[in-house]
Amino acid sequence: MLKISLDTLRYYNEIQLFNPDYINPSNNYRFYSEEQVKDLLYIIDLKECGFNLDEIKIIINLNDTTEMKRIFEKKKNDLLNQKKKVDFSIEKIETNIKNIIKNERCKLIMGKKLLKVGVVGMGGIGNTHASCHQTDELAELVAVCDIVKEKADAAAEKFGVPAFYSLKEMLSAHPELDIVDVTTSGYDNGSMHFEPAMQAIDAGKNVLVEKPICHEVTEARELVNYANKKDVYLGCNLNHYFSEPADKLREYIKDGKIGEQVYSIHKVGFNGNSVGYGGSGGARWNRPYSHTKAFLTHPFSVMRAFQGDITHVQAFMDKPGVRKSHEDLMLSIQSVHVKFQNGSIGYLLSQRGDAHFGLGGWWSYELAGTSGTACIENCVEKLTYWEVGKEPEILDTGVADFGATFPIRIHAYLEDVSNEVPKEFLRASGRDALATIEYIFAAIESYENGGALVRPHSLPSVHGDVKYM
Repeated sequence: MLKISLDTLRYYNEIQLFNPDYINPSNNYRFYSEEQVKDLLYIIDLKECGFNLDEIKIIINLNDTTEMKRIFEKKKNDLLNQKKKVDFSIEKIETNIKNIIKNERCKLIMGKKLLKVGVVGMGGIGNTHASCHQTDELAELVAVCDIVKEKADAAAEKFGVPAFYSLKEMLSAHPELDIVDVTTSGYDNGSMHFEPAMQAIDAGKNVLVEKPICHEVTEARELVNYANKKDVYLGCNLNHYFSEPADKLREYIKDGKIGEQVYSIHKVGFNGNSVGYGGSGGARWNRPYSHTKAFLTHPFSVMRAFQGDITHVQAFMDKPGVRKSHEDLMLSIQSVHVKFQNGSIGYLLSQRGDAHFGLGGWWSYELAGTSGTACIENCVEKLTYWEVGKEPEILDTGVADFGATFPIRIHAYLEDVSNEVPKEFLRASGRDALATIEYIFAAIESYENGGALVRPHSLPSVHGDVKYM
């Protein structure tokens, strides 16, 4: 009957869950009516919902719909909690599988040891960095750290490593650390970078810092100088030019398909409008230069990566009426005109959700030269190249997630440290990050002086390493 065994039907009868309509006393054959088939189907359905037989007995004898709804809601919540536990177990299993694969790959990489990494600052970005280190074939994530105990503990459970609540404690417990990855935040997304980065450098550790490298230019200068003095690898997560379109643009430049550079136009920021304005975002963001300091590191790093050092800066900044009416201090619109050492010029436009970007999306970088012009759209998605008299060449990566840049950039840092490249050739180095802060502060100075032309502070000299000269 409905593919249910006779033993099961007898057991249902014994526990008074489902009784036959009639039992023949002479042979004990059980007979069921057509109406009872519906009852049995309901029992089967309830079992598939996860109810046990005792619970099913209660349900089928219940006439109170309110109580029945409560029972079903409780079962739903119980199953959701079980699902969370199962999902977490699956995630842990997948992590272990990745680590097994990673360890097998590492045996093939010239016998090099894994770089031991500790991550400081376990917010969203910190978890992203930790995940990249844990899955990278060159690294071993050995510890996580946050002054907020709940964040550190949650990350420790997620990644299966010890939690620490101060960098000093983590360094003491793991003197073998090769790299400290600083992903703390603070005002302007960078006021909490300087102290842990300096502490790690002082301990002789290589350091990777989230952008901006610091939120004050004096701190950034000191950090870079101290890393040079201690002879460690100081890198920064300037990840916007670690993508397939960026690689293709570098190829065009190298092959002479851009020619002598003439101009660049870089638009980058956040889509939005006055209707979607949600307030200043609290004290952390309600500061005049919070967007300028927190965000312009990225576009300046991209422009410098493809065009070289900037020698002149002129800037104008403002904010729309909706911000003014809400006493929002943030100058959310930046218009920056620059000149490069190679003679080309550039224009940077950034805004933080005050308008909706048109062509090119939220992120576009157009570089034009005497031989051709290329434009990257949406950072990771597309690159188009134009040459007079020819059809455009289009690279469509099929990648829409900007997060794809993180593992590429972090792997580049790990690769450079592992290969012990000369420090002046470290990709997205502390010096590169300092350059962006110098440009940001030059832009601020220009704005504060009515759009005056400003020459950025010079960068530390590169002396080279005698081992590689």
